[in-house]
Amino acid sequence: MLAVASSLFNRSSISANYQIHSQQSASASPAFGASSNQSDDKPFYVGLWKIVRATNKTTQKVVSVWILNKNVLDSLRGPAKDQALEVLKKEATSLSRLRHPSILETVEPMEESRSELMFATELILSSLASTLSSARPGGVLEGVDLDEVEIQKGILQITHGLSFLHTQAKIIHQNISPEAVLINLKGDWKLGALGLTTTLSDEGGSGGRWVFPEWDSRMPESLQRKWDYMAPEYALDEQLCTSSDLYSLGCVIYAVHLGGRPPFQNRNALTNLRQNVNQLGRGAIGNPAAWGRLSNDLKDILSNLITRYPQNRLTALTLPSHPFFSNMAISTLLFLDRSTFSSKPKEEKATFLRGLLNVLPTFSERLRKRKILPSLLEEMKDAWLLPFILPNVFEISKSQSLEEFNAITLAALKPLFSLTDPPQNMLTLLNSLPLFMEKTNPRVFRENIMPLIYNSLDSEHPEVQEKALAAIPNLLDVLDVGSVQDVLFVRVAILFTKTRVLSVKVKTLECFLAMINVLDKMTLTSKLVPLLAKIKTKEPDVMMATLNVHERMGAKVDREAVATLVLPQLWTFSMGPLLNLEQFNRFMSTIKTLGNRIETEQAQHLRENQRIQSQTTSGSSFTDALNGRSGSTGEVTFESLVGGASKRSTGRPVEESGSVDPWGDDSWDSVPTGVASSPMATTMAVAQPVSQILVGSNSRTKSGGGLGARPLPFNTINPSLFMPKPIAPATASAPASALSSSTIPSPNPNTLNNLSFPTPPMNSHPTQSYNQRPKTMYDLSVNSPAVSSFTSNTRTPTYQPSLPPGYASGGVLQPTMKSSSHSSSTGLDGRVGNLKAVADEFDPFS
Repeated sequence: MLAVASSLFNRSSISANYQIHSQQSASASPAFGASSNQSDDKPFYVGLWKIVRATNKTTQKVVSVWILNKNVLDSLRGPAKDQALEVLKKEATSLSRLRHPSILETVEPMEESRSELMFATELILSSLASTLSSARPGGVLEGVDLDEVEIQKGILQITHGLSFLHTQAKIIHQNISPEAVLINLKGDWKLGALGLTTTLSDEGGSGGRWVFPEWDSRMPESLQRKWDYMAPEYALDEQLCTSSDLYSLGCVIYAVHLGGRPPFQNRNALTNLRQNVNQLGRGAIGNPAAWGRLSNDLKDILSNLITRYPQNRLTALTLPSHPFFSNMAISTLLFLDRSTFSSKPKEEKATFLRGLLNVLPTFSERLRKRKILPSLLEEMKDAWLLPFILPNVFEISKSQSLEEFNAITLAALKPLFSLTDPPQNMLTLLNSLPLFMEKTNPRVFRENIMPLIYNSLDSEHPEVQEKALAAIPNLLDVLDVGSVQDVLFVRVAILFTKTRVLSVKVKTLECFLAMINVLDKMTLTSKLVPLLAKIKTKEPDVMMATLNVHERMGAKVDREAVATLVLPQLWTFSMGPLLNLEQFNRFMSTIKTLGNRIETEQAQHLRENQRIQSQTTSGSSFTDALNGRSGSTGEVTFESLVGGASKRSTGRPVEESGSVDPWGDDSWDSVPTGVASSPMATTMAVAQPVSQILVGSNSRTKSGGGLGARPLPFNTINPSLFMPKPIAPATASAPASALSSSTIPSPNPNTLNNLSFPTPPMNSHPTQSYNQRPKTMYDLSVNSPAVSSFTSNTRTPTYQPSLPPGYASGGVLQPTMKSSSHSSSTGLDGRVGNLKAVADEFDPFS
């Protein structure tokens, strides 16, 4: 219980509101100007403070949390420990109280628990001391990861911070050193280490309580004044003034340029400090060899800062105007500073941003990415300045890694993809598509960059639409087939349909031309071809662009689509009244090329079909075909397969003996019982006996019990037999010679279709299956009042075939059972007329 209560008591609001990382994220950007041993993911130390990275659980803002474990002070006893805690607390509270761009910004005030001191500041990457610790002996800037522009910019920022302390806060820092300078994520230098500050006692910049600079070996070094950077008037003259901070700043400038070493090594002793100061004013400062390699401006500024007496030094107000800072790069950075840039009018901002593109090469890569780029990204909130900001952003982004581009630049640019006004923004973004493709993988490009293309296609500005359309052919390799076919093609098609601008219309056709290699054949034939058919304009540019699309599409789709869809449109477009001779010849050349393709492929297809048919079709005689095939199609019927050769039906007249007689009982086999399921089958099955009659058949054998009529040659039958004109009914004894063409009137086509016969009365006896009926003879004569039905000696029930609805009346053949001894009372005219009525009823085309 006590442990839990102690844990709750020690839990601060920072711990509750922030996710504190024991190690910094591996994806974090490397420290600006930091050496390799400072760019890792581990926490680092500034004095006794442990600096760790933390993320706000609500806003996701990343900060630096300063943690002091009080156990590090356990070695101190009595007043020393209290004095150390006082300095540490004063450092944290002073940062919370002082607000200036050059002072380290506090995010969360200090919180104290039984075991810790904790506060949060803006994200910092290192201290200047940590950066300089990578210096190696040997020469100017050797081993130091800072260039001259970064140093000059940082010195000016510290100077502005000192000016704020001296003039507004009325404070003397008294401990300016590389440990007191902190570098944030943007590469800005910020003042810290405010635990030893002293308040001014008068407006003249002097006074305050002076404390003897005694070195206490029991106290941590970070909590004491740095003797190597201490002004001589403070140690020797017991004088406290703001100029002392400028002396210390001069020593920092010297150390930054000369391998991290200050001009004098005082070794925490007053005697050494006095001896070193006596050398001032005699020429070289510090190492003479290193001094000789410095620039004249740098020598001059150091000579005016590292002096024996404070009145000979530059002040925080006059230092920025020194010629050492008078160059284009520094002036550019000063103008881009937030406090300066935000106060400028838009016209001056636009002029500056246009010129910045020419000055960027003078900056180091690290300075461009850590200082200039963040400043530009902050200014993108003003849409009016975007056309001037974006070129600079993209120029800097060329040197970014893929991770840096996606995490920093792309994240800031994504909100701009939906801004359509002013159109210059879209045009600038579209011009940078190659950079987007280079810095992103295909998945990121589809998800984050393609919305820019889609929004550009929806823009109301033709120049933006043209720029987006011109870029699409180069994007097809990055996109998957689904994105092109289902999304991009549809959006381009919509623009193609609604645009009235000729140049945009041509660009859409060029996009279709590039997409043909990606789109499938179904999309080309069902969507693209109908879309092209809607073209109304006859402008030659549109016609020729359409020709290119058809030409490439004709090489991909099937020959049927080329013949029925592509070529008709090409013929139509080739007749355009505005085409010249060269353009018309181009159409003809394409038409001939596609026509030759169709001819070649179709001929090859037909030859292949013929070869396959010749291999699968039997080469036997016509008799074999009659025994094994059905109709004229050459296909084997189901009955022939399961019933054997003796039951096969050829479906056409047979001239051999012993074949089925269409006039006999088995002629009903040609009438299907399920005619309703297939009208065509019904027509073929019922009409078959008619064809047999017209062609002629063998006479029924005497044993078959037929009608007793002899077969008639085909040339003896006249078509006028089918006419319904009044003709005397033929008797059974009428000779066959009476059916000559000279005695029968010609048929009347107008009344042929109106032929009908009365429906014979239905037999009241139940129907009987065809297979169960006795082998009796049928009378196929036309029903009349005199002869309504045939009677059978055996009184066998009448067979009624199953026919579709509507076929049960009006001249349908009604066979009845008849005794074999009963002779036919109807002549050949009656038989032929009745069969004609049957054929008319089952013909689907009548």
